[in-house]
Amino acid sequence: MDKKEYRDIYSEPIIGKITQGTIFNGAKSRRYPGCLSVYGIVISPRCDIEQKKVPLYYYLPAIKMEDWMKVDFPPLYISALEKDVKGGLKSTLKDCSESESILEKFSSADVERIIKKHKPQLGHKMENKIEIWKAIESYKRGGPLKDIIDKDTSNVKKNIFDDLITHKNSNFYFLENEQEGGGFVLRMREISRVSPEILFKLANGIDGKLTERELEENDLRQLDDEEIYMPLYVVKSPYIEHVMQHFMQQFNKIGIEDVPKFFSNRFIDLIK
Repeated sequence: MDKKEYRDIYSEPIIGKITQGTIFNGAKSRRYPGCLSVYGIVISPRCDIEQKKVPLYYYLPAIKMEDWMKVDFPPLYISALEKDVKGGLKSTLKDCSESESILEKFSSADVERIIKKHKPQLGHKMENKIEIWKAIESYKRGGPLKDIIDKDTSNVKKNIFDDLITHKNSNFYFLENEQEGGGFVLRMREISRVSPEILFKLANGIDGKLTERELEENDLRQLDDEEIYMPLYVVKSPYIEHVMQHFMQQFNKIGIEDVPKFFSNRFIDLIK
């Protein structure tokens, strides 16, 4: 990607200052245990940080795109692709006067045999869907994801990435970054904590190991001897506000019963 294609969304951190939108190293994620390249982005309000009166501060794990591709992407991809494959087989089963329910009850090989009883020649498109389904079954038994990707000619992969970069998948938020393997993916539903003592030490850089008590009180990993806990980037306005808007939407959803549809008919009668 050309450098000019990256948005100008980061500023350099100021030594001694940490704020909402600061990205730092040494973070942890429950979904990525043992991963050494998990970062954190501070989401606590600026006023709470400036006033230093709250007992805890919070961050979201920021995952390098290359790591996200290995952990969070596969289940998204497999689920969507399996749905796409089985959806494409439904019309064929209907043409064969077979129930769609067999897609959930039988294996790919069984469904293939059932269809071939009616249509001995499946055709390239149908054969491809069956082969992808078989590769998915193999993957679930421990087979390689590459076998599926090599066979897949659908738009499923592109749709997942399009949803990611346009923020349509509410579980994640993408921030491109030229220096960090293309970008970060924020895990929007995984809230982690940092104590005031450690947060404000981190603003200046922490050179050395954390104590056992500090590790218990903070969602941070122990760094290697040559590493330093420190701010690396600060997400600028209005980008950090956009991140926070999406974050708040995760916890500001209220479900209510729909208005009964018969009201529409009543309104039509009133017009008459």
